[in-house]
Amino acid sequence: MRFITAEDIEKFVSPRDLVEALRDGFEQGCEAPLRSHFNMERSNEDDATFLIMPAWQKDGAAGVKIAAVVPGNSARNLPAVSGTYVLLDAVTGQPSAVIDGTKLTTRRTAAASALACDYLARKDTSDMVMVGSGAMAPQLIKAHASVRPIKNVTIWNRNPEKAAKLATEIAELGFNAKGTDDLEAACKTADLISCATLSTAPLVHGDWLREGT
Repeated sequence: MRFITAEDIEKFVSPRDLVEALRDGFEQGCEAPLRSHFNMERSNEDDATFLIMPAWQKDGAAGVKIAAVVPGNSARNLPAVSGTYVLLDAVTGQPSAVIDGTKLTTRRTAAASALACDYLARKDTSDMVMVGSGAMAPQLIKAHASVRPIKNVTIWNRNPEKAAKLATEIAELGFNAKGTDDLEAACKTADLISCATLSTAPLVHGDWLREGT
């Protein structure tokens, strides 16, 4: 049985490769029962969520992701979503690999969003607004840039310092990146808007969007 770390995933799986793997996976399909979803009450912070998500292909692979969503981790400087993925042989049931589920989740979620972007966004999309600056944000930016010629990235977060910090990191990857505290103005000039927050209230309003965004 192999143990695949977050570093392995980053090193060996490119954003575009993962987008194309998901494209094939969605076309082929699989058995994916409703995930088990449990609320975990907390005393001094928002409740957490515990998730169990199985899927398999006939005569192929099977797997289950065990994940926790903990909103309170923001104050601990930890990702809100963490987990582990166990990959099995669907015929024998023998475990094949244990994969870092936290990195797998952020990378897969970003790739799924980029796959949708590949079908929906204009081919000349170059200006992106990233709403949120948590663990998902850099993965979303890199994934979208693998399917569209993203040059400019504007990052908004309810904490402007976090937006500015991520903008500095993204600029080091070759993007023209900046933080903003004016989400409305940023959205009104964007070609693409990607949101990754735990907000329960709308952040982006329809009348901010120009045609084709």
